[in-house]
This record gives sequence, C-alpha cells and structure tokens, in this order.
Amino acid sequence: MLADVTVGYMAGQGEQWLLVRNQRGEELVALLGDELRTSELGSAGKRQGPVRGFLANVERAAGGLPLRRMPGWLRPLVGWLMPRIGPRGLEFARTRVEMKAVETVLHLRREAPRRLKSMVPAHVWALVRPYGLEAAPGETPAAGTGERG
Repeated sequence: MLADVTVGYMAGQGEQWLLVRNQRGEELVALLGDELRTSELGSAGKRQGPVRGFLANVERAAGGLPLRRMPGWLRPLVGWLMPRIGPRGLEFARTRVEMKAVETVLHLRREAPRRLKSMVPAHVWALVRPYGLEAAPGETPAAGTGERG
C-alpha cells in the first residue's frame, strides 16, 4: 500500500519534496497550515549523459564483465559536483525513470525474453528509444491481437 504523503529529496532545489498521494494525504498536509512553505518545482541539468553511462554499465554487467566503478579518490569530487551540474529536480526524476526503463528492458532481454511483449508497455519503449534500445521482432504485441503493450 502506498503512503498518503511521501517526503524526500529528489536532487531538488530547495529543502524537501512533498508528494501528496491521495485525499487523506491532502487532509494531513492541510493540518500543517502556514507551517508548510511551498514553491514551484525546479529542473536543471541534463539526463542523457548519466542515463547513457548507466546503460553502458548495465550492458557490461549483463555480459558478465565487471562494472566500471569510480576510483575512490574521485568519489568526493563527483559527490560535490553532481548536485551542482548534474540533473536536479524534475530532470533528476526523469533520469531515474529512464534508468529504470533501460534496466527493465535489458534485464528482461537477458532473463525472460519471451515476457518482453507482455511486460514492457509502449511508453517504456519510447523512453529507451533515445538511448538506442529498440524493440526487436517479437518483443511487442502483434497489432490487432488485443494484447496490451
């Protein structure tokens, strides 16, 4: 079951994100009154580079090759840099959605290829297409079969 309200940080600009999921969540948030300050959602940075890097790493792992890990000495620098130049706010959310779409397609191709046509809807194929992942024959439902996809 989903939470009524989710509070979290989505590489955002500002303090926290608040996701109100239903009527009860709206009622709970209303109890905060003037104590809750809101602002417009922000979006900055570009997601294509991080998603392409993720795709390459997932493909390497699927092929049995070791993941390319960042050297330990570089991690603090990247940790400082990413919130400043990487995807932030809505762009970060889009990055994570596209990464999950890429991971879904690659995992199903490796582990359960016959299930692709019933488990990967058309909107997921649209998300992964910019990264060079296209549905192969048999990976989407045949037109007019009544199958969803």
